Amino acid sequence: MIVERNTEQQTFETNMVFVDEQKGKANKTLKTLKAEQEDVDNPCIMDYIRLKHEVADAEKQVHDWRRKIELLVMEKQRARAMLKNVAGLTANAAVSGNGAGMGMSLGATPTHGSNAQRSRSGVIPAASASHTRPRV
Repeated sequence: MIVERNTEQQTFETNMVFVDEQKGKANKTLKTLKAEQEDVDNPCIMDYIRLKHEVADAEKQVHDWRRKIELLVMEKQRARAMLKNVAGLTANAAVSGNGAGMGMSLGATPTHGSNAQRSRSGVIPAASASHTRPRV
């Protein structure tokens, strides 16, 4: 009986040492896990809100620039159409060869700098003299 108790006591003591070692390992693992949990880099709410605001601003700027590009493309097309229209008018005037479309009437001869536009009295008519400066 005493021998049995001594062997049981020794077994109990070896088991206690083993359990203490396991408890120490478990506590160490628990501490490292808690430290990892605390170190998780969760973003702050204000950082999230700021980032969300920056993304919204960037999207708005993209939309604005796309609209500006659309407007410039439309302006370019309008200018090209106007240029083609003007080029067509001047080409028609050049083909006819009489100066029509250039501010001259059909069959008219250029009279700039000649005496042909003076009347019999020698005075330039008022309609023709509009390009000259009035005398003071």
